[in-house]
Amino acid sequence: MRRREFITLVGGAAAGWPLAARAEEPMIRVGALMVFAETDPESKHVADAFERGLDEAGWHKGRNLELTYRWGASNPDLLSRYAEELVRAAPDILLAFGNTGTDSSA
Repeated sequence: MRRREFITLVGGAAAGWPLAARAEEPMIRVGALMVFAETDPESKHVADAFERGLDEAGWHKGRNLELTYRWGASNPDLLSRYAEELVRAAPDILLAFGNTGTDSSA
């Protein structure tokens, strides 16, 4: 192998290494059932704080984290349907934010 071909081969492998390492990083799937309406100002605040905490812990959306929200808008029927949908999707972690989403009478 000629020197130029060798340098090109090594350089290409080194350039692709971070991508290959990232591809092996585990992807965690998180489902979040939110009692708020997506348009509620509180919902953006809660979601941003949640995502910021995940980011600080090393979990980054699109890289090693798949984050799915469902917004129930305080509607018990909608919350129930979304809860079932999230359970069927079988995420690694399932969270409920808000009282109505965690109240057993809802």
